[in-house]
Amino acid sequence: MLLAALQLLTFARCLRPPSSIGTSPRLTGAAVTGVASFGSIFLLLFGTTMAVAHAVAVRRAPWRSIWLPAGLAALPAAAYYLTGSALTAPRGTLDTHLTQPFFENLIYLPYGLLFAPTFGPPSEQLHGAGRYAALQQHLPALGVAALLGMGLGYAVWKAVRVRGTPGQNHRENLLFLLVLLLGSVVVGCLFMIVARLNWLPRHSSPMAIPLYLTVAVALCSLAQMTVAQAIVSGTLGLGLVAANCASLRNYYSDSHYSRGDYRSVSAFVRESREAGMVPVLLWGDTLLLEHYKAGPVADARDLSTEELGPRLRDAVSAAGTVLLVVNRPFYAPDSAIVIRAVGDRYTLRVVRTFPQFRLYALGAAETKP
Repeated sequence: MLLAALQLLTFARCLRPPSSIGTSPRLTGAAVTGVASFGSIFLLLFGTTMAVAHAVAVRRAPWRSIWLPAGLAALPAAAYYLTGSALTAPRGTLDTHLTQPFFENLIYLPYGLLFAPTFGPPSEQLHGAGRYAALQQHLPALGVAALLGMGLGYAVWKAVRVRGTPGQNHRENLLFLLVLLLGSVVVGCLFMIVARLNWLPRHSSPMAIPLYLTVAVALCSLAQMTVAQAIVSGTLGLGLVAANCASLRNYYSDSHYSRGDYRSVSAFVRESREAGMVPVLLWGDTLLLEHYKAGPVADARDLSTEELGPRLRDAVSAAGTVLLVVNRPFYAPDSAIVIRAVGDRYTLRVVRTFPQFRLYALGAAETKP
C-alpha cells in the first residue's frame, strides 16, 4: 500500500497544467513505477489503470511523455509476471486459487476495504454449508455496512455533480480518482477470471487508496453544500470510523477472528514428533512453520489425490501414525477425501484444533481377530 501511495503521489504532480510539469515528476514517477511493479502484480495493474484514468479524466495533460517512461520502467516486471507460476500454473499457487463464485469475491471486496473483514462474520465461517447461518447471525452489522455504503455512494454522486464550487480542479481530481477506482475493479475482475485466482481485500490494497481518497473528497464536498448535507456527511464519517473501531475490537479481542496460530501449531508438531508421529502438511505455509521452529515437516500441498494416498500410506508404514497439519481447512482436502485416498484400512481423527488450524492423526485401523 505504501508503494501504491507513493506511486499515486508522484503522478499527482502530473495532474497540473502542462506548462508546470517538469522533467523531474516524470522521471520520479517512472522510477517509482519500476520499483513498485516488482513489489506485486497488483501494483503493476494499479499503475496501468492509473495511466488509463489519467488519459480519460485529465485530457489536457501530456499523457505520452508522462507514461511512456513509466511503461518502459515496468516492462521487466511485466515480463517476470507473464512467465511466473501465478499465470502459467495458477493451480500451483496454493494459497490464492479461486474456490468460490466470482460474484462473492466482488461483493466481499468493497466490504473488506471499507470496514475490514473482521466487521461482520469471521472469514472461516463464510465457507461451507454454515455460511448462510453466519450471515444471518451478523445481519445487523451487515445492515449497517450496507447503509453506510449506500450513504457514501450518495455522497460521491453529489460531489461529482458539483460544478464551480469548491472548484473545477476538485471535480477533475475526483473524476480521476473515480476512473482509477472503477478501472482497478474492472482490471482486477479480468485478472481474477483469467488467472483463476482468489481476489481478496488484501490483494486490493492499492485500490484502497483511491477508494479512501474518493470517500474523503466526497464527504468534504457534501459538508460544504447545506446544513442538512453537512449533518449527513458528519454522520457518514462517524459511522465509518465507528465500524472500523468495531472491526479492530473484533480483531484484537475476539478469538473467532484470530489469524492462524502457527506458534502453537509448531509447538504441538514438535511434541508430536517426540512422541513418534511424522508431521505432514496438507495446507499452510512451510516458511512460517520453519520460523517457529516446527522442525522438518513433509510437504504434501501440491500432491493430487492419486499421489497423496501412496505418500501417506508409506509414512504410516514407517512411523505408525502421521500428524496431518491443515491450515484453513475449508481449502484443504477434507477427511473423506483423505480416507478415500489412503483406503478404508486407515483411521483419521482430529487430535487438536487451533485458530484456523485442524490437526489430524492418521493411522492404520485395528484389525479384529
